[in-house]
Amino acid sequence: MIWEVSYDHSRRGFFRFINEKAQTLYFSSIEGTAKFVTCLNNIGRLVIDTELDPHGEHVNLFYNSTVVQVPDYAPLLGGNYWRMCWRRVGLDWRFRNEHTLDEPIYVSRYVGIADFHWYDGIPHLYHTGDAYIIPELGDQIHSGYALLVPRPSGTVLDIPPLVQDAMLLVK
Repeated sequence: MIWEVSYDHSRRGFFRFINEKAQTLYFSSIEGTAKFVTCLNNIGRLVIDTELDPHGEHVNLFYNSTVVQVPDYAPLLGGNYWRMCWRRVGLDWRFRNEHTLDEPIYVSRYVGIADFHWYDGIPHLYHTGDAYIIPELGDQIHSGYALLVPRPSGTVLDIPPLVQDAMLLVK
């Protein structure tokens, strides 16, 4: 099912999911896979394809494939815990390795299948798999778009210490 996803600032600590039937659901924690359909840069919303398995305020996401075509020329970025958030000023997206806390990479959109992990109440989703930046011709503002690949099944999740601390505050 297709869902439009955004952080609801009027209801702090919750992401809002809206489907094509205008059904709206709110969750305070998210985990699982979803395929990006598009990014609505002008309003800071992600459009994803996924099935929801809600458990109270927590939701597990499930997309039935983990196969993402990666171009041969695409360099793999180091790291496996990526902060994803909308940049209101640029009407685009920030992407940052939470293990190294390097400067964010500004991307035009997210593509591929995300392996979401979100438990800290802050308006950032996290991708816990591999990431590539694919350059786009003529785009002088962004590094390109972020191509996301979910982590292999059974891979141990290495949560950065700052995220672990934030998660403890929420629980």
